[in-house]
Amino acid sequence: MVNISKQGHLSFIDRHSKEDQDNMLILSAIAGLRVLHPQMGAKKMYELLRPENIGRYKFITFAVANGYGVQRIRNFQKTTHSSRIYKYQNLINGLVVYDINNVWVSDITYFELGDTFYYLQFIEDVYSRRIIGSIAYPTLQAKANLYALIMP
Repeated sequence: MVNISKQGHLSFIDRHSKEDQDNMLILSAIAGLRVLHPQMGAKKMYELLRPENIGRYKFITFAVANGYGVQRIRNFQKTTHSSRIYKYQNLINGLVVYDINNVWVSDITYFELGDTFYYLQFIEDVYSRRIIGSIAYPTLQAKANLYALIMP
């Protein structure tokens, strides 16, 4: 009725049973790797295992479909509030600095300690590239820069 021979039907069954066996072997290898390396991604697993009868893209799709994808941990902490309202001129553009303590610059970065963000503020001499002052402060208030300036 469907124009499939007995031989075609049996070869289809054989092919899929072989594929199912290969898939079970691959899944057991992935599970073994995941025990040793819980955060290893499917691409890295493929590079380590190099299974014979499956390509990289199909392997990755297969691993993710079977629950072995790694969920990215997103950082929802917002530390920058950019509002393109303030535009300041570069006051030292084209200035040639010949000596120390002529131009100082300030830079701010942050780090998280427990559940609290601290902002590291540095004041640096442009000529000598020496840190003049620094402070770790829990807010971005301007007085933190003043504290960094009077630092011993």
